[in-house]
Amino acid sequence: MRESSLWIERIHPKDRDSFISAWRQIQSGENNSVSCYYRFLPGGRSEQIRMREDLFSYPLRKNEPAAVWSVYAEQENSDKEILESPSLRDFVNGFNHEIGNGLQAIKGEIDLLLLAGALPPQSARAVDRGIQRIAELTDEVHAYLATAAEPWRENPVRTIREVIQLSSQGLKDRGIRIAVEFKDQLPELPIGSDFCNAIKWVIDFSCALLPKGGDLKIEAGVNRIGAAFYIELRVINVSPSCLDIEEKEVFRPYLKVNEYRVGLTMVLARQILRRHFGRIIFQKEQRNRGVFSISIKVPSDKSI
Repeated sequence: MRESSLWIERIHPKDRDSFISAWRQIQSGENNSVSCYYRFLPGGRSEQIRMREDLFSYPLRKNEPAAVWSVYAEQENSDKEILESPSLRDFVNGFNHEIGNGLQAIKGEIDLLLLAGALPPQSARAVDRGIQRIAELTDEVHAYLATAAEPWRENPVRTIREVIQLSSQGLKDRGIRIAVEFKDQLPELPIGSDFCNAIKWVIDFSCALLPKGGDLKIEAGVNRIGAAFYIELRVINVSPSCLDIEEKEVFRPYLKVNEYRVGLTMVLARQILRRHFGRIIFQKEQRNRGVFSISIKVPSDKSI
C-alpha cells in the first residue's frame, strides 16, 4: 500500500510522524506487529476521534513482500486495551470461527485422501499435526476472548482427583511420579469448570518442565488471611536435573518449553483465577525445584 492511500491529511498533524513511523516499521519487516494511537477525522464528520490501529504483517508467496492486516478501533479512553472494544472482540471471534470452520473442512478432505491412498501417509500426518496445532490455537484465542460462563459450585478435591486421573497415564509415560496431600477439608467454590481447566493446564505445564521425569506433588489446604479464607494449592515440580525455565517467562504467551508448545494455556489459567479472586505465581525455590502457588478466595457466605 502506498503512503498516499493512508489518509494522512485526515490524521492530526501532531500524530502523523508517529503513524508514518509505525507504518514504515511494519513495511520494512522490523516488527511483525505494531500499534499506534492517533487522532483521525473521518469523512463527513467535523470532530476528531481517537483511534488505535494494530498492523500485522503476514507472508504471501516466496520472495514477495509481506502483506499487512490492519485492525483499528475507536477509543473513548486512551488507557483502555484494544480488546475491550466490543466491535473488535466480535470481529476477532468471527475471524476465529471462520478459521475453525476452514480447518475442519480441510482436515476432512485430508482424511479422505489418506484413506484413498492418494497422499503419502507421512505427509498426511505432518499436515494433520499442523492443522491440529492451528485448531488448538484458535480454541485458545476463543477461550481468551470468551465471556465468563455462569459459575456453579464445584468441589476442589473432586476436581483435582479427576484431573489427576485423566493425566495419570501421560505422567506415567513421561516417568513422572505424582502425589497428592489434602491438609484440610476444602469447601466448595462457585467456579464451575474453570477450576478444572486451570489445574489441567498447570499439570500439562509441569509435564513440559519435567521432560526426563521427576516428581510432581500437589498440596492443598485452607489458609486465613485477615478476615478472609483462601484455598491454597502448591504444585511442586522436582526434576532430576536443572529446570529449564525462568520465573518471568512462565506466563508469556506462546511460550515453548523443552520442545513443548504451551500456547496461551498459562495466560488463560491466570485469567481464570483472577476472575475468581485468586492468583497463581511460579517460583524456582531451587535449581531443580519449581512451585506453582495458587490461591482462591472463599466467598464470605461459605463457612469453613
